Amino acid sequence: MVSRNHPKRKTDILIVDPSNIWRAGLGIILSEDPGIGSCQLAESGESALAKVKIARPDVILLAGTLPDITSLELFKIIKASYPKINAILLADEHNQVNIFELIFNGILGYCLKGVSDTRLKEIIKSVQDGALWIESPDSSTILTWLASNLEDNQSLSSVQSIHLTQREKEVLHLIAAGESNEKIAKLLRISTHTAKAHVCRLFDKLNVRDRVQAAVVATRACLVS
Repeated sequence: MVSRNHPKRKTDILIVDPSNIWRAGLGIILSEDPGIGSCQLAESGESALAKVKIARPDVILLAGTLPDITSLELFKIIKASYPKINAILLADEHNQVNIFELIFNGILGYCLKGVSDTRLKEIIKSVQDGALWIESPDSSTILTWLASNLEDNQSLSSVQSIHLTQREKEVLHLIAAGESNEKIAKLLRISTHTAKAHVCRLFDKLNVRDRVQAAVVATRACLVS
């Protein structure tokens, strides 16, 4: 029997950091991971923009500070031209950036530079899958704050009246917990393809564009605990 399984596409990375040693070291570490494809390096916003045009990375790892532009402004410019690119901001300390501002502008990942190699690779895979991953002392309150402040066009009653199957409720709970499609598939013992199908149906039912909105809407409407 001929296998119909296709090889999983690798994740292309762009590391943007002014520190030559840190940037090069992280590049070497990530390049050794079989799930990582190309690993481009940039020392500034200007250099990053040039690399993005050529390499079209899947995920950008942004330093908390850059010499010529803020990391958030750089990502806004990139996202406007390449909406499928996701980003992770690696801060030097927790008070360096406004995490809520990052999320509202589409940056899905946040952690400190001191994060372990294994953890960072996990965050990259999760963010590539469109999941929100925030490692902060305040992470437990972030989703609640978003749920109470995010403006949307749906009333709570209309969302609460949406019928969800038991499986969809399980998937929605895991989305709200920040799990990737691969993790959802593993936890529910289903294929990744099936997990993706459930996620897409949930997006349609909840009338949302991404996992962050799905988690926020679900929390506001008390669809998840």
